[in-house]
Amino acid sequence: MKMSLDVYEDLKGRIATIGKEKIDAHRDRVIAEGKARDVEKRVRWDALYALRYHDAVSEMYKTMDDSHIDTALRHIFRELGYSK
Repeated sequence: MKMSLDVYEDLKGRIATIGKEKIDAHRDRVIAEGKARDVEKRVRWDALYALRYHDAVSEMYKTMDDSHIDTALRHIFRELGYSK
C-alpha cells in the first residue's frame, strides 16, 4: 500500500467516527437506489467524501491514484468491521 501509516491511521480514525450504523444505513440506501455497480466501493468513497477531508485527499493524489486510495479504504473498512 502506498499510503503512509500516519495518513492511514488518521483516515481510519476519521472513518471510525461515522459509525457502523450510519455506514449500514447508507449501504441500504445505495442498494435501494440500484444505481451503483459496485455497492461496497460506492459506500467506501461516499464515506471518504462525507468526511470533508478534501485537502488531505488532494494531498494523497500527489503520490497516489484511486486504486491506492481504494485499497486503503478496503483495509480500513475490514478493520472497522464495516465491510459486507
